[in-house]
Amino acid sequence: MESQIAFAGARSGTGPATWGQSAIWDVVRRLGDDAARYNVAGGLPLDPPLPMDRLGDAIRALLRHHDSLHTTLRFDGDRLEQVAHTAGAIDVHTRASEPGDVVETAYAFYHELAAIPFDAERRCRCGSVRCSPAAARPT
Repeated sequence: MESQIAFAGARSGTGPATWGQSAIWDVVRRLGDDAARYNVAGGLPLDPPLPMDRLGDAIRALLRHHDSLHTTLRFDGDRLEQVAHTAGAIDVHTRASEPGDVVETAYAFYHELAAIPFDAERRCRCGSVRCSPAAARPT
């Protein structure tokens, strides 16, 4: 299942990419689908589990306070720019799991998300594993 979390009120602006962003951009473009190996992925259990609306609120707070999470790169043919978006939406990928299978589902899902090729024109992605579809509580 996929959904999106909308955010607004973050800092915005456009400017030249840093030297580090430019160097990474060149490498990632040459690597194509193999660029997935450079994804930064992580996960943690939420104890106690959160309802999806509270998880969404937490993600929106992170987006407002960490510019890199709502910044994309854009190449206009001559110059690479970074664009911090004041509003938008990020993809949230969700997998359902039975209570006894949460850890196994989470590890498989973690590797699935990490395998998606890096895309500097997209904002960050998020994933959650729900203990059961009826409970609507990610773990």
